Amino acid sequence: TLNDPIIQTKRKIEIINNGSGINIYNDTQPIVKEYNNKPVVLLHNGNIKIASKLKTIIDYDNNVSDSDVLLQYIIYLLENVCKNNIIEAIKKVITTIDGAYSVVLFYNESMYLFRDSLGMRPLTIGKHKKYDSYCVCTESAVFVKIDYEFEQEVDAGEIIQVNNQITSYGTY
Repeated sequence: TLNDPIIQTKRKIEIINNGSGINIYNDTQPIVKEYNNKPVVLLHNGNIKIASKLKTIIDYDNNVSDSDVLLQYIIYLLENVCKNNIIEAIKKVITTIDGAYSVVLFYNESMYLFRDSLGMRPLTIGKHKKYDSYCVCTESAVFVKIDYEFEQEVDAGEIIQVNNQITSYGTY
């Protein structure tokens, strides 16, 4: 139904994406799943090398996207390995999944940003000083056009949490 929190979350992301010029109708993102009765939303840029070991851990169809497999793996880690600790789950992704990727993950009222350990795909954070809001882009040149100021780049292998402030959990 339209009152479902997963659908409402996905519609909010679609509105944001439409405002930024991304054509979400030609893309399968954002990927939205439920964990602990809360939506988990993933946006992914890049390619991951899905190790054959993932096939034995999570059940996925070979036709699903890298983004879908990545989110399934994060939820698997939260449920079975990291005891509901999202930072530990993201660390595990960075240290076990090879590829060139940057990821934006929304969970539990926070936005989490991370990149592959080699930093092959860029990810930057901008801040709107008047409205005290954040924007995440792959290229910082966008910020000037939408009245945001460059705040920082997400480093290779770094995990950042964004809510009222930016918190780095280090690089892995």
